[in-house]
Amino acid sequence: MARDPEIREYIHLYLDVLFELYEESDPSLGEASEDGKLARARHAIDVWWRLHDILMVWAQAHLTGHFICMHTPELTDFLNRELQTEITEDSHILEQIGLLYSCNPPDDCDPDLLRAEDLIEEFKKEAAENDFPAPGEEVELLTTTALRTLVRELLVSRSANSSYWRFKLQKSLAALNEGEVSGMSSPAAKKRQGQPYSLKQWKLHAIRQVYFRIGKGMKKYRALDEVGRGINQSTETLRDWEKGLRQSEDYQVDLCCCELAGRFQNELKQGHYTSIPDYEEFGSHRGVYAVDRAGVLLRRIEVCSLEEIRTMIAKYRQKSSGG
Repeated sequence: MARDPEIREYIHLYLDVLFELYEESDPSLGEASEDGKLARARHAIDVWWRLHDILMVWAQAHLTGHFICMHTPELTDFLNRELQTEITEDSHILEQIGLLYSCNPPDDCDPDLLRAEDLIEEFKKEAAENDFPAPGEEVELLTTTALRTLVRELLVSRSANSSYWRFKLQKSLAALNEGEVSGMSSPAAKKRQGQPYSLKQWKLHAIRQVYFRIGKGMKKYRALDEVGRGINQSTETLRDWEKGLRQSEDYQVDLCCCELAGRFQNELKQGHYTSIPDYEEFGSHRGVYAVDRAGVLLRRIEVCSLEEIRTMIAKYRQKSSGG
């Protein structure tokens, strides 16, 4: 995919924000620079990843394509045949395949990207006809093993200041691909019910529905009752779930944004969040405006039924097959 000749001009906007956050958080400024420092730290990380999206997405994409082909040699053979050339670790087609996994590729109408998409679809069709990987199974190119290999590669660097967490995570991911659970991949030693993380996410889905209804003008006790009856849980149980979720700042923000999603449902469905008057006054978290986040959550809420929430909570209350 062709590079953007004007990239140097607009990355300075992101760099200026990083410089500003760097200077505002200087401990030498005393207590004045402590106010809002956690929010600035989170904002800085968010901006750093936005820079990654601009300058490094090509590298991430190339590595993605590389590890997909490494772990699925049948795809490499297919590409060799279709493109009538030998695919190597340096071939541009790897970047184009990797970009298919990006939510916002630099140019989603790029002819090379469209060609890569057609090739992948043709490969999957041919693979299904040949019962690969198995009859009735869908071809998964970015497998868990390939994804772990990719993430480990993205963490490789001689940079010392982040080595205390990157090196441990690299080793844990490599160990998982060898079938070994160790280090950062080992679960915390605590009392747990079923599959605790997945269960908590579906409890969150339930309480999101409550706050969405509150945002639409429903009294909280009625919202709890309606959602509780829909997922076969008591209002007391839902209150306990809410109390547990509110121990996390991220979940607190999530629920507040769900209330905004209910309040501004029509506006968010009809236009951009910036069309809502004084949208900045609703605050932001991790560099994202609350009303912007509300728009994302609205889409999730609308496709998640109470019946699905009830089913998934029952599922994840059971022990995992490995438990």
